[in-house]
Amino acid sequence: MGLKLSQTLYGIDWDQVMPAQYSSRLRASPISFSQYANYLVSQLAAPSASNARGGTNAPSAPNATTPPSPDFNIRSKYYQECVDTFGFFEGDQVCGVFAGNPVDWETYYFRYCHVTPTHRGLGLPAWFYAWLISQLQNSGVTKIQTETSPTNGASIRTLSNLKFVVTGNALSQQFGSLLKFTRFCSLQEEAAFVEKFCYP
Repeated sequence: MGLKLSQTLYGIDWDQVMPAQYSSRLRASPISFSQYANYLVSQLAAPSASNARGGTNAPSAPNATTPPSPDFNIRSKYYQECVDTFGFFEGDQVCGVFAGNPVDWETYYFRYCHVTPTHRGLGLPAWFYAWLISQLQNSGVTKIQTETSPTNGASIRTLSNLKFVVTGNALSQQFGSLLKFTRFCSLQEEAAFVEKFCYP
């Protein structure tokens, strides 16, 4: 497997800067797409399962009785080559996952985050987002984008506390109505947005 897109564009080797330690027992580390997909199978198979950010853009992983579809194989290749996948760990146990990827030379996308029910309420997504923003900003990224459901109050509060602002909305057949958020890592980028869109 060649270099991930984030290493090619931004020069970030996640294996060199991680693990990131949240506490004496919790940490975040890079994981393979296989580990990421297996986690989703185990956590999202239940009808009542829900994620920590809004439910967008997770790959539809096959289960043990369903062979991978051509669509899943294409997604797998995309994730393996372009998407950074991370796991939240307590000891050797994966208690959550995160996926993100470069959009272009200056923009990164927070694609998906899920935390197991037993580990929610600890602030893992907020901590990891802040850590990741710092790493990306130091590597020249000027904008970070993400989306979430307008009914996901916890996600909206987390993003707002990290200085993400609403910059649009989206409607899709798969996910319905979504709010688009942007975190400007450059004061010039933020000032340009405010001047163009926030004042009459």
